[in-house]
Amino acid sequence: MFWPKEVWGRYTRKLDAFKAPENSAAALGCLNELVTDALCHAPHSLAYMAKLRNRDVFRFCAIPQVMAIGTLALCYNNHHVFTGKDLIPAFLLHPVRPLGSACHRLA
Repeated sequence: MFWPKEVWGRYTRKLDAFKAPENSAAALGCLNELVTDALCHAPHSLAYMAKLRNRDVFRFCAIPQVMAIGTLALCYNNHHVFTGKDLIPAFLLHPVRPLGSACHRLA
């Protein structure tokens, strides 16, 4: 797993320590900081997509962005990230027609 040491180093000395139940508060604090930082990029992505005029290009960009933002939302404050249990529901792993339909309405 790649997490920047400049972030996780504020929470623990070893990255593997996050797997231990007694370090769950520090692990979630670090995870939440990383997710929050990643979500700071979402407005730039959305602003870019708002300028797209070709429907196919918009869908090409929008579907992965919706899935990425949804994944970040599922990760936030979720201790299962550290336990290896299923984190992302199967329906999010496979784009389905309703997602495509939603993007069509946005384009």
